[in-house]
Amino acid sequence: MAPEGQRCVRPSRTEVLLRHRSRALGFRGSSRWALALLCVLVPRAAGAHTCGGTTACACGDTVARNYTLPSDIGCPQRATGLTVTSGVTVDGAGHKLTGAGDLPHGNDNITIGSSVYGVYLRAVTGATVKNLDVSRFRQGIRVYRGGGNTIADVQIHDNGNFVALTPGGNHDGYGVAFVKSKGNTVTSPGGQTVIAANADEGIHFGTGSSGNAVVDSVIQFNEEEQLYLVNTQLNLFLNNTVRAGAPGYCRGNQVPTYCCTGVDAGTCGTVGAYVKNSDQNVFIGNGFYTAAVIFIGDSDHNDFGRDGRGNMIDGGRLEFQQLEQSPFSPPHDNRVYRASITNTAAGHRYCVHFKMESPSAPLPYGNAISEAALQCNTGQVAVDGPGVTSGGPNALCAATCRDASGDTTVCAISDPNRPSLVTQQSAPCLP
Repeated sequence: MAPEGQRCVRPSRTEVLLRHRSRALGFRGSSRWALALLCVLVPRAAGAHTCGGTTACACGDTVARNYTLPSDIGCPQRATGLTVTSGVTVDGAGHKLTGAGDLPHGNDNITIGSSVYGVYLRAVTGATVKNLDVSRFRQGIRVYRGGGNTIADVQIHDNGNFVALTPGGNHDGYGVAFVKSKGNTVTSPGGQTVIAANADEGIHFGTGSSGNAVVDSVIQFNEEEQLYLVNTQLNLFLNNTVRAGAPGYCRGNQVPTYCCTGVDAGTCGTVGAYVKNSDQNVFIGNGFYTAAVIFIGDSDHNDFGRDGRGNMIDGGRLEFQQLEQSPFSPPHDNRVYRASITNTAAGHRYCVHFKMESPSAPLPYGNAISEAALQCNTGQVAVDGPGVTSGGPNALCAATCRDASGDTTVCAISDPNRPSLVTQQSAPCLP
C-alpha cells in the first residue's frame, strides 16, 4: 500500500522496454530500474477550483476527473491554464487553450520566474492530455516529478518570451518540459502532434528525467534547440521529424535579432538535438532537416541508430563537442549506426565534427560511426583545434562518402597530421 498522500503506478511500457534493452546491451546503471512501482507525492493545489466530469473547467482550475473541452479556454496574464491530477484524461477535442502572450510585440509580459504553464502535471502519474492546442504561455505543457503520463495529438506552439530580457541574453519558454520525470510519452497516434515556433526549446528534458519517449511527432522551427537533453538517461526518440533553421523564421523585435540562416553559422533554431551530459539515450528512424545533432560534455553510451535502423540528417552535421566550460569534459563511447548525413548547402562544410573548446582538455574519444553515408562540401570529418594532441581514438567504419556533386570520393578527415584522433577502417565496427 502506498504511504498516505502518495500514489503508486506501474512503469509505462516505454520504461519497461528501455529497461530490458539497456540490460540486454550491457548498459551501465541498470539499478535505476530496480523499483517495480513509481510512487510520487500528489499534492492538492491550495485554493484551486476542481473540475472535470460534468463540472466545466475554466482557466486556473484543477482537473480531477476525465474531461472533454466543449470550447476554447482563454487565460489572463500569469495564469496557469489547467492543472491535471493523476489518472485523469483531458481531451481537448481540437479546442484551444490560450495564454495572454502578446505575440505581435513579443511575449514580454511573460517574465522568467512567473509560473505560467498551459497544462501543468505536478507529481502526477497516469494522466493523458490529448487533442489540445496550447499557445501563448511561458511553457506549453510542464511535467514535474511525474511518471507514466501520455501527451498525444497536441499542437504546442508560440509559447515563451520571444524577446531576450537583456542584450545578448537567452529567450525563455519551452513547448513541452519534463523535469525529474520518468516514463512519460509524447506520441501522435492520429498524426497530429506538432511542437513548433516556441521561444526557446521545443521539448526540454531536464535533470533527472529518464525513460521517456517521443514517438511519431513533429518538432520544428522552435527558436533555439528542437530537442534539449541535460543530465538525462534512457530516453527514446523514434520516428520523429525534426526541422530547424527555416530561412526567414525570425522576429525583428528580438534583442539581439536572431536569424535562422544556416547550421555552420551557429544561429538560432539550427540545432535539432542537443544532448548534454546525458547517457544511454536512443535515437531510431528520425529525420533531422537543416539541423545539427550535438553530443556535448560528458555524454556517453548514447545510440544514434539501432536495431538495423539509422537516422537521417539533411542539411546539417553530427557533432561531438567538449563542454563549453571547465572541466571541458568530452563526449565518449557513443555509437552512430547507419546514419545518412548530407550537408551541401552554401556555407555548410562537414558531416561529422569533433570539436574542442580548450586545448588543455582531450577531444571526444571512443565514439564509433559505422556504415554511415556522408555527402558534404568540404571533406567528411573535421577535427577542430590546433595543438590538440590528446583524445581519441574515434572510429569511422565502413563509411560511404560523396562530394557535393554526388560523386563517390575518399572519406576525408580534415587534419591528416593527427590521424590517430579519428581512425578509419573498411569493416563495420558496430554489431
